[in-house]
Formats: sequence, C-alpha cells, structure tokens
Amino acid sequence: MSQQGFGNFSVGGCDTATSLCSVLVLVGNLVDGLCTLVLLQLNLAREANPLMAWVYGMSPVSFMVTKLGIVQFGLLLLFMQRHLRAARVGLQVGAAAYMWIVAYHVAFALGLAA
Repeated sequence: MSQQGFGNFSVGGCDTATSLCSVLVLVGNLVDGLCTLVLLQLNLAREANPLMAWVYGMSPVSFMVTKLGIVQFGLLLLFMQRHLRAARVGLQVGAAAYMWIVAYHVAFALGLAA
C-alpha cells in the first residue's frame, strides 16, 4: 500500500525534496505560462521558442494546453523514475530553472510598474 500524506509532503514513499521539486515545477510552469501569455497578448514580448510561437499563432488556449501538457508529461516521466539519481537531479534542475524564470517574470513586471 502506498504512503500518502500532506503533513510530511510524502507521496507514495517519495521524499520531501522530490515532492517539493515536483510541485515547484508544476507551479513554476503554470506561472511562466500565464505570465508569458499576458506578455504576448499585450505585445510586450515575443515567444522565443519556435514551436511554442507556432502553437501560440494557432490560439492562446492551444499555447497554454501545449505548454502545460509537455512539461507535465516530462515531469511525470521523471517522477516515475524518481528512484534513479538522474531523474531526481532532473527534477531539481527543472525546479531551479522554473524558479529563475518566475523571478525573471517578477523582475520584468516590477520594471514595467516603475
């Protein structure tokens, strides 16, 4: 039987760091997607990723669904292989990257407000 709890952030025998990194990737991806979408809609930014620029050209909803779906699929693959050190490192790198991206969005927004 798998262990699940919220008090100690444990999910199916997963350690706290892995769970936290997974949550940070999910939340970071959502915040990044929403901030990017707003900036694109206001013509304050241009999507640098050619694939995502093409998807955004189809529709903003397609952009968000694709962005969230791709990252969540990758996160699922890493999480399923969390017993491997490489997968745990991948989760940590992803969490750090998304925290940097969110910080960039915050700094950009503060620069717009100034």
